[in-house]
Amino acid sequence: MSGGIYGVPASFPLSSKVLATDGSYAEVQKQLGNEIRGPQGKAYRLVQAATALTTTVRAKFLYYIDTSAFTVGLSGAGVAPAGVGLVDQESLAAGDLFWCQIEGEVTLTDDGGGDITKSSFIDTAATGDANKQATPAPYTTCAVNQGTATPAANAQFTAMLLYKLVGVGDA
Repeated sequence: MSGGIYGVPASFPLSSKVLATDGSYAEVQKQLGNEIRGPQGKAYRLVQAATALTTTVRAKFLYYIDTSAFTVGLSGAGVAPAGVGLVDQESLAAGDLFWCQIEGEVTLTDDGGGDITKSSFIDTAATGDANKQATPAPYTTCAVNQGTATPAANAQFTAMLLYKLVGVGDA
C-alpha cells in the first residue's frame, strides 16, 4: 500500500506490528501519527499501544491515552474515539506500533445489548465495543450500522464511520 494521505507509504503491513526490539522500530516510531489512504475510502493512522492489547483490540474502538505520543488503549464509554482496531490485528504488547482505522467502512463488536439495528447511531461502550446511541451527540456518535439485520449480542458487524476519527472533542 502506498500513496498515503501525506504521501508516506505504509512502512509495514496493516494488520502487522513493529516491536520495540525490531531493528526498524526507531525509524518507524518517527512516523507516529502519519496517516495512509487504503482501498475503498479507508484510511489508517500509525499509533502505539499503551498497554498489552492482545487480541482484544480487534474490531474495537480505541482512544488516546497520550495524544502527543499517539499512544492508545481500549476506548471508554462515551469518549471520542481515535480509531478502530483491525479485525485481523496481531496481538500487541505495550509499546508496539500498529495501524488503526480512522475512516471508511469498519467491523465493530456489539456491546452485548443486541439492540443495534440497521441505521442505528453508534458510540463507544466502556469495553471499546459498539453501543447503540438513541440520540446522536457531537464527538461521540461516530458510526452507523450498515448491516441488514440486528447483530447478535457480542457479534461483529459492519458499520460506516461518519467522519474521520481524531480522538478529541467534548466527550
